[in-house]
Amino acid sequence: QTKVLFSDGTEEVYDTVLAAVGRMADTDKLGLESVGVETNPKNRRIIGKFEQTHCPNIYAIGDVLDKTPELTPVAIQAGLYLARRLFGGDKEAMDYQ
Repeated sequence: QTKVLFSDGTEEVYDTVLAAVGRMADTDKLGLESVGVETNPKNRRIIGKFEQTHCPNIYAIGDVLDKTPELTPVAIQAGLYLARRLFGGDKEAMDYQ
């Protein structure tokens, strides 16, 4: 049997656990606070809008950006949009809806 601890603090015991997935952004040792990049204290994901952090010239895409889907294809698309805005003169931002 396997004990599963849920994020709300509750526990359940199961005979089989098929998948147990949970992620936290690995931003602790990047020194973000020293340059003014804010993170969500609950999940350590970077706070920003349109991939722009609160610090000029620092951007974030993918799973590390707060309030965005944790999906690789979404991160790839967001990176393309950001590159087009930064280097191609495009104005269109990623729509996470």
